[in-house]
Amino acid sequence: MRIGLLQLSDIHFKARENYVENRASLVIDAIHPLLNEVEKLFIIYSGDIAFSGKANEYKVAKKFHDKLDNSLVNKGIDYATLLIPGNHDCNLEYESEKRKKIIDDILKNNDFKPSIIQECCKVQNDFFHFRNNLKTVSKKHIYNNQLLTIDEFNIKKNKIVFLMYNSSWLSELHEVPGKLFYPINFFKKEIFDIKADMIISVIHHPFNWYAPEVKRSLQNRMEKISDIIFSGHEHINSKSVITDLDQNFTEYIEGAVFQSNDKKSGFNFVLIDLDSMKQKIHFFNWTKDLYINNDSSAKWIELQRNKSYPRKQYQINDNFSEILSDAGATFTHPYFSNLTLKDFFVYPYLMKMKVDSDKDVKISKKYLSSKTLTEIRDSKNLIMLSGAEKIGKTTLCKFLYKEWYEKDLIPLFIEGNDIKNANFDDFEKLVKDSFCNQYFEDSLEYFVQENSAKKILIIDDFDKSKPNKKYKAVLLHNILKKYDNIVITGNQFFILEEYIDEDSNLQSLMSEFEHFKILEFGNELRSELVNKWYGFGTNEYLDEAEQIIKHDEAIGVINTVIGSNLIPSLPFFLLTILQTIESKATNLKASSYGFYYEFLITKSFKNVKIPNDEIDAFYNYISELANYLFEQKIYRISRENFEVFHKWYCKEYSLTTEFGTLIKKLEDSKIIELYGQNYRLKYKYVFYYFEARYIATNITNKKIKDRVEQLAGELHREEYANILMFLTHLSKDPFIISTIVARTTEIFMKLDIIKFEEDISKINDLLDEIPEMVLKRKDYNNVRKERLKKLDEIEKELNEENKDDEPFDNEDIKEEIDVITELNLAFKSIEILGQILKNHFGSIKGQQKKEIGEEAYFVGLRAINSFFDILSNNLDTIVGEIEKIISKKSITDIEEKKVHARKSLFGFCTLLAFIFIKRISESIGTLNLSETFNEILKDHPYNSVHLIDISIKLDHFHKVPIDDLKNLKDIFKKNYLSTTIIRRLVIDHLYMFPVEYQDRQKICSLLNIPIEDQILIIEKSEEKKSKK
Repeated sequence: MRIGLLQLSDIHFKARENYVENRASLVIDAIHPLLNEVEKLFIIYSGDIAFSGKANEYKVAKKFHDKLDNSLVNKGIDYATLLIPGNHDCNLEYESEKRKKIIDDILKNNDFKPSIIQECCKVQNDFFHFRNNLKTVSKKHIYNNQLLTIDEFNIKKNKIVFLMYNSSWLSELHEVPGKLFYPINFFKKEIFDIKADMIISVIHHPFNWYAPEVKRSLQNRMEKISDIIFSGHEHINSKSVITDLDQNFTEYIEGAVFQSNDKKSGFNFVLIDLDSMKQKIHFFNWTKDLYINNDSSAKWIELQRNKSYPRKQYQINDNFSEILSDAGATFTHPYFSNLTLKDFFVYPYLMKMKVDSDKDVKISKKYLSSKTLTEIRDSKNLIMLSGAEKIGKTTLCKFLYKEWYEKDLIPLFIEGNDIKNANFDDFEKLVKDSFCNQYFEDSLEYFVQENSAKKILIIDDFDKSKPNKKYKAVLLHNILKKYDNIVITGNQFFILEEYIDEDSNLQSLMSEFEHFKILEFGNELRSELVNKWYGFGTNEYLDEAEQIIKHDEAIGVINTVIGSNLIPSLPFFLLTILQTIESKATNLKASSYGFYYEFLITKSFKNVKIPNDEIDAFYNYISELANYLFEQKIYRISRENFEVFHKWYCKEYSLTTEFGTLIKKLEDSKIIELYGQNYRLKYKYVFYYFEARYIATNITNKKIKDRVEQLAGELHREEYANILMFLTHLSKDPFIISTIVARTTEIFMKLDIIKFEEDISKINDLLDEIPEMVLKRKDYNNVRKERLKKLDEIEKELNEENKDDEPFDNEDIKEEIDVITELNLAFKSIEILGQILKNHFGSIKGQQKKEIGEEAYFVGLRAINSFFDILSNNLDTIVGEIEKIISKKSITDIEEKKVHARKSLFGFCTLLAFIFIKRISESIGTLNLSETFNEILKDHPYNSVHLIDISIKLDHFHKVPIDDLKNLKDIFKKNYLSTTIIRRLVIDHLYMFPVEYQDRQKICSLLNIPIEDQILIIEKSEEKKSKK
């Protein structure tokens, strides 16, 4: 059986001069081809029928509806009408002072009383009069209130229920997103206890218009019961499906504006086959004189129903349901006080590992999403998950538990700590106790007798169970005999330390498991986590461009703070940084990235109840320890040497702190760890932060000043560059800054900066004309995601070699300062100079900021010149070599080879310059330094400086600088390379950011960049002409 849903929204009928009042029959003509075999059509008016809620406007609406009725009757179509008011359906001429005061009280205090409903809804009297006089509106309601109407329709054997919410009862003339109030908790829960074959909700305002706490309650209630939610108000048609942690599916359909004289006028039509539970969704738009189906070739797609509280044989109890939803740590969000796991969970990637008979661990180069584990095979499923502390093993298990449960499997969660011995009878008792703690006890006997293939044991932190290695193996052997599906988790040394043994039987036992290592979050997953964080509670208040800005700012902070393996890229740390970004916004002392590290360290101390008045003493102790390690050029320290240091420290500072007690506190707070036989600082950032802190505190000491000069002169050494970077986070001491700037001027000091003017004339002479660059049709979200994946692949290769390196591992290796090393020095210097400016933009004087910024520009431009100087002086030789390569690729024509070779070299030069300019822009760019950038450009108006300036503005100033582009088009008129670079910069921006269609057209037209769609249209037009 099929039903049709016709959604008309935001019609805005006026007393006269309406574009659409004579289009009723055209609407029915448009959908008529789709109504074959439709048992009943439902016309849904999702609000704003009138323009200002006046009676004479509803007279026009009545005439329009009568025309719809005539057209449907003539075609023999059975239909019903459902409608709700929108904000435009409020006649505010009726508004009383009393209503205004009520609204003010509600918005300020959430002071809702049922007695106020009638007064607030008086402005909708004309709407209700119009609704009650439509003959196809149901007069028999399951529930009827001025704020909510529930109608039921029985068609053959199917029950269809509509819930119509009056979200506009408090509407005012000027509404603000995030402020509306709807008393969803006023209605008794029994009202929503509906069982039907299809439940459809209609509401005018999408959820972003409600106050945050109202939004949460309303959205939860509606999503929990609704299969489809229709809304209007925002004049843009769209469709989406939301899935919650309980696997409830809710489909959202937003209506287009109907009252318009151009293609914006539109409506939605949904065709549902209730027998097969499939649907087709069609969007119609006005074109000249009829409505066109934009989805005429739409295919039947599955309609996933909301589960609406089905009681299963094995029902998770409320207490454990809360545990499964618990975030596992207290994270504060700017809009909501209680975050749950689903609000920010992201499936981590896994790396497959295999232990062979020789006890070698073989690692798969291919990563796979942990989401693949949700699919359970019919045969045995034996999975081992290992990973570092705070990697999210337990969190992943919770999510997998929910997924498996929704697939009608019976997962059971057991904590390794609860396994006290290897006795299998005791383990079986633990299984039963765990079942009763997680499900309703009345299902226990069913579980005991259930097919083993449906049960999944999740043993979390099995390495923390009490039996030793030998008896762990005995217990595991017995578990395997009874259970087909087992998931075990353990720490990062899980596979090797616990299970590799000389006993071949044990090796055979372990080989039955698939071993996976949970990986840290790369760029792709960090981006996804940030999107979820800011998408939760804020995306309704920000447009696409604003959300991109918010995302990129957060990613910039995260990438700077975690650095190159300074802090593990784990969800716990990432979420801590995200919440710290919000607290930093309200903390006037938080002037630099040092704030984030200090927050993480202080949080570590507070987690183990170290009093505030003792934290400073711990900071000083670790600073001295870090300096001791630096001076000794070691990262690990034996207990014996640690005690020697401790005795020196206590004597130096006249303290009597007991060594064992202090070490215990430092271990508990995760500042140090026992690694093999030695101690070390647990995370690299702790070492770099405290060594930098020591230097900043003692900067007046000549020995320390000499150290700063040493660090600044050897930035190609990772530990030196990191210490100096942390130092810029913590200090703006003039000596430190002047030393870094002075050292930077020595990099490529024999070369002039490249200006991209006459100095590249030989490069420009490679071509006779500027090469064409086409803007291809790409979605910016997909482009961003693909780039992040590629970046992850690159970083994966780099990290495989040096991720486990510790400071001073390469102390004895003396590097020659060759071109590559000097290039690395240049990049590190640009990054550090950029951090100085970003950290202290508000407290360094303008002239000094300009000098620092100039050197960041100039060292980059000298670095570019190191390549261009070689290329310009050897063009003929390089072109000749490229020609030889081309000869091997079937191009034989001598002139064609030469042209192709010159184009290839020019393209390489363009790409090289583009990469350097982007690197400078990314390192130094921020809106906070706009005046500094203007001053640099004013004093050095070279083409190269113009290109850096435009790159900064494109990436960091949040809008395309049209006027600057016009100016540069004229400046670069005869300069092929500069023109090509600026086109590449602009195309890169258009691929990475949402830009309005008209602006995109304008920009591309200005820079003579063809757009792929336009090329296709021109080609088709020319093809048609040729056929004529």
